Amino acid sequence: MKRKRGENDGISAIELGSGNGFLSVCLLALAQTTSLSLKNVVVTDMEDHLNLMEKTIRTNPHVWDELIVTKEGSSSTYHGSPSNRKERPASSVTVAEYKWGVDDFNQK
Repeated sequence: MKRKRGENDGISAIELGSGNGFLSVCLLALAQTTSLSLKNVVVTDMEDHLNLMEKTIRTNPHVWDELIVTKEGSSSTYHGSPSNRKERPASSVTVAEYKWGVDDFNQK
């Protein structure tokens, strides 16, 4: 699919090794206050950080439209409440585990 010149569906971002997820919240807040069109943000870290990342992002529902938290093989979806939802594209945030040093392409 080709894009027409000037067409902007929004950008996607991934944060590897997020820790508590605060940097992603800051990026989402920046997108709310500027012309940055942020469509998807994927926030990752090791399994022991997932609850903290989820808590940080869920505490800031004003900066995202949809939050998908994936852990232990299941996922939960939450809906945020940005005040300027109609003025910008919807932003989706996914919190997921990233296993450092594991190459899924070579596993059997």
